[in-house]
Amino acid sequence: MKLIQVNSNHHQISALNRAFQFGDGHFTTLLIKNQQIQLWAYHKARLKQANTRLFFPRFGFKQLEQQLSIIANNKTTPQIVKILVSRGQSQRGYAIPNDIEAEVFLYCSDYHSTHFKYPSGIDLAVLKTQTAQQADLAGLKHCNRLEQVLIKRELSQLMQTDGLVLDRQQHIIETSLANIFLYINHQWCTPSLELSGVEGVMRAYVLDWFKQQNVNCQIRPIAVNELAQTQAGFITNALLGCTPIAQIANQEFDLTLSQQFVEPVNETIF
Repeated sequence: MKLIQVNSNHHQISALNRAFQFGDGHFTTLLIKNQQIQLWAYHKARLKQANTRLFFPRFGFKQLEQQLSIIANNKTTPQIVKILVSRGQSQRGYAIPNDIEAEVFLYCSDYHSTHFKYPSGIDLAVLKTQTAQQADLAGLKHCNRLEQVLIKRELSQLMQTDGLVLDRQQHIIETSLANIFLYINHQWCTPSLELSGVEGVMRAYVLDWFKQQNVNCQIRPIAVNELAQTQAGFITNALLGCTPIAQIANQEFDLTLSQQFVEPVNETIF
């Protein structure tokens, strides 16, 4: 395994890199705060799962963890670290060379908490750009992100911060930047991601937290027309934590209800 900490002033990625050529890679983005790597067990599990499902060459995590510890110990301010795993380099064609060596890139930047805070809750549009279904890739944060590029373009045109992303069957999958939990008919639910979407580390953490608190949360397909029976909700990602939803397409949500869960979960991390 090659481990490279990216310097924005220096070109370090080969033109033969498969993540660059084919999107043949996956990534996770974590927060280092108070010299602690937040949710590292969940990020590590995500990377391992992607390596297995995408048939990446094996690599040890010891070197990666050592470098993350160096970053955590050397920085006095909170840091965002993106870990991008490329399958490696190949000359041309999609076939995977037998002797390929994975390459891991670390992108570091300062974390500014005000960029990730929505004290009055977040407003969501319902977007026209839809996510495709591909069971072999569902759940993974792979490097083929063209759908998200188009989604962000639509949000920019709407002058909205975030929005609901649906699949072709008009099921809610996620938002442009997070997973989503909805309180529908007095029952917490989160979308099934068996056919599309990204299984975020914060989503996994919240599901575990719900179990510890004996709160039932259904993982199931959620049709967009079920919003009419939805009382509250929140979105999750590793940098936002849990953020309550103020409204979806002008339908106002109960912030008090969502805060009963958002605040105690965030307190365990942030």
